[in-house]
Amino acid sequence: MKPIPPRGHDAISYRKAREEKRRRQLEEQQRLATQARLIASQPLLQEVVREARKMPLTTPPGPLSPVSPTNTLPARPGLLQETILEHSEEDDDDSVF
Repeated sequence: MKPIPPRGHDAISYRKAREEKRRRQLEEQQRLATQARLIASQPLLQEVVREARKMPLTTPPGPLSPVSPTNTLPARPGLLQETILEHSEEDDDDSVF
């Protein structure tokens, strides 16, 4: 009599199938979470769009306008244009952070 070949999964294929299922479930959870965040932020996005539509497309030249002749800022952003805030233990009592 001929031996009957085994059916089903061996350990390697079972682990691979289980990992694939977990990966698909994680992707689905991430997709649903992203969709939920988008839905939750929709009223805020609508408000931002409404406010942006109210703003004029051009701004008059001012002290920080790129077309202002008095603009003395360098063309490339650098460390001199950034503010670095440091937090210390002394600031814990009356901190604004």
